[in-house]
Amino acid sequence: EGWQPAVAATPIAAQKGGSGTGCWREVVEQPMQSPRRSTPPRTPIEAASVDLQRTTALTPSWQTPSEQLMDGISHQHVQDEQFMQMQEKARGQEREQERKRFADSIIHAEVEAMRQLEEDIFLRRLGEERQRQQVERARREEEEAQRQELERARREEEEE
Repeated sequence: EGWQPAVAATPIAAQKGGSGTGCWREVVEQPMQSPRRSTPPRTPIEAASVDLQRTTALTPSWQTPSEQLMDGISHQHVQDEQFMQMQEKARGQEREQERKRFADSIIHAEVEAMRQLEEDIFLRRLGEERQRQQVERARREEEEAQRQELERARREEEEE
């Protein structure tokens, strides 16, 4: 029948910022009310009427209703323009952030490529060094085998 305030059950600990005790209590939420009314408006027309009363209370009395309307339209235009500027600024910031992320990803890819190249060069040099050592070892073994063969052949000649 009449307007009733909203009642919400909330945990007491949450209101105090605690860790939670499991206790609940009812909190009555009072909406902001016009100083001229004790109950909130029930229809959109009443709400518009309250808004108009608030607006007319704030506008100079020497303005006609049409001047007040024009001021309202002008004020709305200024707000719209400010909103558009804020949106454009936000889009510009988003584009700048995206550009920075893209540049960072390129830098990261280049750093990773350089690291991979350095690793490849290191492994290639390591492989070349191992191959050189194997060739050197094979050459020494061959020389040792030839020396032992010559030594054996010389001993056989001396024995004969």
